[in-house]
Parts: sequence; structure tokens; C-alpha cells
Amino acid sequence: MRKLFTSLFFLLCFFFTSRAQFFNYLAKNASLITTNSYTDLGTSGTKITTNFKGQPMTYDNDNSSIQNIGFPFSFAGNSFTQFVLNTNGFIRLGNDTTAIAESFDVLFSTSASATNIIYPFNIDLQPTGNSEYRVFTTGAVGSRTCTIQFKAVADSGCPVNCTPASQIQYDAIEFQIVLFEGSNNVDFIFGNFTANLNASGFIPANCGLKAGDADHSINATKSSQTPYTGTQFIEGGYTGNRFNTRNNFLPSAGFTIRFTPIAVFANNVALQTLYTLGTIPKLLDHTVKVYVQNMGTSNLTNFPVTLEVTGANTFPNTQTIANFPSGAKQLITFNSFSPANTGTNNIKVFIPSDDDTSNNTKKITQTVSNTTFGYGYGTGINGTLGQSTNSIDLAIRVRNPIANTITGLTLYFDTIRSYTVKVLGVSADTPKTTIYSFPGTKTSAVGANVLTPPNPINVTGDFFVIVSQPSVTTSYRYAYQTEDPIRDKTFYFRSPSANTSKWNDFSPLNPYRLLLDATMGTTYTPIVLSSFTGYKESNKNILNWETATEQNNTGFEIQKSTDGVEFKKIGFVLSKAENGTSNYEIKYNFTDALPATGTNYYRLRQLDKDGKEFISNVVVLKSNVKLAEIVSLYPNPVKDNLNVSVNSSITDKVSLVITDISGKTVIQQNYPLNNGTNNIQVKTATLVAGTYLVKITGSDNKEITTERFIKK
Repeated sequence: MRKLFTSLFFLLCFFFTSRAQFFNYLAKNASLITTNSYTDLGTSGTKITTNFKGQPMTYDNDNSSIQNIGFPFSFAGNSFTQFVLNTNGFIRLGNDTTAIAESFDVLFSTSASATNIIYPFNIDLQPTGNSEYRVFTTGAVGSRTCTIQFKAVADSGCPVNCTPASQIQYDAIEFQIVLFEGSNNVDFIFGNFTANLNASGFIPANCGLKAGDADHSINATKSSQTPYTGTQFIEGGYTGNRFNTRNNFLPSAGFTIRFTPIAVFANNVALQTLYTLGTIPKLLDHTVKVYVQNMGTSNLTNFPVTLEVTGANTFPNTQTIANFPSGAKQLITFNSFSPANTGTNNIKVFIPSDDDTSNNTKKITQTVSNTTFGYGYGTGINGTLGQSTNSIDLAIRVRNPIANTITGLTLYFDTIRSYTVKVLGVSADTPKTTIYSFPGTKTSAVGANVLTPPNPINVTGDFFVIVSQPSVTTSYRYAYQTEDPIRDKTFYFRSPSANTSKWNDFSPLNPYRLLLDATMGTTYTPIVLSSFTGYKESNKNILNWETATEQNNTGFEIQKSTDGVEFKKIGFVLSKAENGTSNYEIKYNFTDALPATGTNYYRLRQLDKDGKEFISNVVVLKSNVKLAEIVSLYPNPVKDNLNVSVNSSITDKVSLVITDISGKTVIQQNYPLNNGTNNIQVKTATLVAGTYLVKITGSDNKEITTERFIKK
């Protein structure tokens, strides 16, 4: 008996090649039935007693002899009239009796024969002494059913999360597979699960249908402590919870999982989900994506998918899928466009007409604003999120293509609750490093809640808005719209009070597009300018500036004015960033060797490679005018106390330094210097007789004024 349950985790990719034809059972068509009752077959039908070798069933990873369904049953584009039962809780359609490696985990089995599998409870099962397998076909031609029953089997022990690891959870399990003629529905009907008295521990079973490989499968999933009525469905192999069970959460007898197929056509490509924004800012590049699947039985080549934008802005683009096998899925990314006009965009994506025209077109009405990114389509919501047992953080990514500022956020709730908000940067596609925290806890209103920071929040590229529910007992009911499958690396959640610091990406089980509007600055800045300053050095003016980030930057035109109104170019400094783009600090400088007499005004005109520009703040420097001046030293010559009178046009913290004629510092003291007349007294009694200089230096260590005195 195999005790080890191997956990394999596979990511569902947007594109894969097919080992089998299109799998026509979809998660959205699966359902739960809680009103059925469980009817044991008793002695009806045929008891399966021999294995594929013609010997008595051993019940241990064993394949049965070939069994008849009793009618043609269509599955994944093929018709089957027979099946082989495996004692580990599944059947394989067809007449292949080849042993399957890792039959206790048939979903992820690497065996070439692990295809066309139907598995209501696939784990390593063992006999109980009363175990029995039976098949019974009944009904009128055209509407017959074939019931395959597993009776009085048991698990071989929970592999993890129990002590010891071999703790058996059930004394007896019974369940049925029901195949329906005509509709080709598949029902899993669960009977009586008799709990063992061992300690509770979870068993990660497989439950679903599989055509060619794990990507071509549909699976039921739940946590071990979730009631069976909370079962959900995913397409593709498990990436988290499987169909987890334990002995203190049992199904009600008659609980049924139903898989309903969709119609199969030779040519049927479906547009599944359109990814865009409900509101976008003008003049910024915007990209539309669409998730498309070949749901027909034909392999296609050079298949066109077309985007058409009309209304306030127009933009056409067609992408071609070179090879599109039956069953394949692909995420199409159209060329980006930059809307020049505000108003309404009509977004339409379409493909050529085929055997099923109901899924050939996707449309969304989009608003083009001056400054806002918004996720919501239309005005409705599909539901709300929050927890009543733990605090929760929701994270919403704004894909901002440039350095920018956030001037406002709009959040959406359907009730009055407490919440907090932060803006975080992005690292490895997840939230990282707080950029700004809105102070205090907020109280939501019903509907749109507008938050305005006291100052614009500087952001460079993408950022996350974190909306936190501080309460561990009351859900804040944050609004969402459904998006299936959910777009990648955009919406996240975590539960801090449950000691969960890891951000979790919303999955096909949680297809929630969280609503958010982010209003940005009206001037889109291709650089983030950290500082721009200047100072005098002898008869020259020195300008310094520093960028935090640059995008598509050509360089900086230095402009000067003598009246602060009319500026003229006096020089140009090229960007030091590679290809004009950086996400690190870069320092620049420029020297004006010929400043005008009086006041000089300087500014930077940053030029983008696509013609956009940014104008900096203004730096003011005065030439040939002393910012501060020593107007008198008395008494001079001095004996014990020197009085220094300084007239100043600035306010600064200065250093007063006295040096002897050789330049040696003999006294150094710090003083506040105010605009106007300042009187400073310096004790000179300890100085030896001679000639001295008194020098006043500003906080930037630049000399402001110097005079000479004599100590007697």
C-alpha cells in the first residue's frame, strides 16, 4: 500500500500546446446539488470482481477488467463505450488497461495512459474487508445513465498535518460516478463517510475531470475545514488547496458535484475576458489585452484578433496567432495607444465569425479623463470583500507608465466601516516599501470615498494602493466587479492578524477586480527632480540638480532671466541615464561664468525624446550684491570685547571665524543671522597683540563677508 501522497504544484499558463482536443468542461458550468439523496446500488448491475489480468481484484492500485458503459458517452471530443476502474477512486474512459504510475495522484501523473480520467475521490485508497465496485446502466435509450459505485473503501492515512502521519481518517467511504447519455453530464454523488476515531488531519484528494494533461482538466477544490457546500471549481491543475477533507467535516449523503459540458464545434474560438481600464488619462500610453481560447476541434494557423477603438479616440490594431491548436489558450496584448482627447472610447475586440458567433466579440465603454486611472466598468458592483475573523489588507496595482504624482484616491464600499490607506511601491510585482500613509483611520461612506492628500504624492511608475480593514470581527465590505480569469499580478490580499505577511495574488477561485480610481497630477513629468539649487562662487554662479528617476529623457536646457519673466537658453546638459531612463539618483551641475549684475533667475527645461517637456522650479542668485556685510568693528583696535555689526538680507545660521594673519583659526563661534542689522559680541581678551581677520560663513560653508581688526 502506497502511503506517500506527492504534492505537485503547477502554474496554469495562458498558453500551452495541446496533447488532446479541446476540453469542453468549464469551471463556470460546474455546479453543486444539495437536494439529492444517495441510493446504494445494492445488487443492481454488475459487480466488478476481476482485474485487467483476469484475476480477482486486489484493491491495491489495481485496474479492473474492461467494463461497458452501455451507451456512447462523449468526452473531450471523443466517444467512449467502455471504461476501466482503478481502486484509487477513478475511472479511465476507453479500453486501455495499462497500469498508471502514481495512480494515487492521477491528475499530475506522468503516465502516458493517464488521460480521459474521471476522479471523484482520488487518493491512495485501501479495502475495508467489505469493499465492492459495481456498475449499473439503466433508463430508456437516449436518456440512459451509467452508475459506477465505490463502496466500503477507506483512506490509507493523512500524509501531513496529523500525528502520526499515518492516521486514517475514515473507516468507510462510498461514492458514485454517474454518466448521462445525450447530455454527457458527469455527476459525483457522495454517500456515507464514516469517520475514524483517530485525530483529525487533512487529506488532499483530487476531484474532477481530466482529458490529456493537468492543463486540460477541471477540478473541485476546498480547504479541509470548508463544508462540502463551499466547494469551488478551477480549470487546470491545483496550485493551492486540492479537494481537501478531514474526519470532522463530512459530506451529507447525496451531496452531488455536476460537470456539464458545452457544445463542441469544429471551428470555435472564444474571446473569454477583455482587460482594460474603465477610466484612463489622456496622453498616456494605454494597453488593451484579451484572453482567447480555441474551443473547437480544429487546429488553426495565422488567426487574427482585432482591436478597434472608436469614439473620442480612434485606434485599430490586429495581432495574429501563428499556431493555435485545439484547446490552446493565449493572452493577446495589443499595441499601446495614447488617447489625445477626453470623452468616451468604445473598445471592441473581435475575431472572424465561426461555428459559434456568440463569443466572437467583446465590448467595453471606456472614459478618457484628464488625469484618472479607474478599474470599474460601468456603475454596478458584483459583491464585496472583507473578513469577520481576521483583519485583511487588499492591494490594488496602478500601472502608471511615468514618474507622476497622486492627487487623490477614490475607494468604494457598500457600508459604513473603518479602514486605513497606504501607497506602496512595487518590487517583484508585489507591494513593497511605503511611499505614503494617509493619517489615522477613516470611516467609509456608502459608495465612492474620495481621499485627498495634503500634498501630491510622488510616485515613479507603478504603485499599489493598500486598503486595510483594521477590525478582526467586522468586514469592511470593499466593492469589486467579477473578472474571470482575473488579470495577472494586479490584485492581492493578506491577513496580518492571522500572521500572514505574504501577499496572495487573486486566483481563478477569487476573480475579483477591486474598484479604485487614482487621480494623478495634471503635468506628466518624465523625470522626478529631487532638488535644484545654486550658489555663488567668486564671480560665477554654480547650479546643481539631482534626479530620482528619469524616463525617456534627452537632457536639460538651462535657462536664465534677469526679470524672472523672460527666460533664455544659456546651455544644455545631456541626460546621464542609459537610454534616458533610470530609477536611481543622478547628479548634474552647470556653471554660469557670466552672471548678470544684480539678480539672476535660473530654471531647467527638461526635454523628453518624444517632444514632451518639464519646467523646473526657479533658483534665484544675486551677483555683485553681498547677502550680508560687516558694516562696523568697534572698538578697533580692541582689547577685551569686539563688537561686530552685520547688515544682512538673509536669515541663516552662520559661523564667525577669527584668524591670525597666517590664516590660523583662533576663535570660531556660531550665531543666528537675521534679516536686518545684527550685533555680535566676541571676547578677544585671550588673543595676543597683532592683526586679525573676522570672517562670516553661511550654512553652505560659503564665505559671506570679511573685515580686518587689530588686537592691542
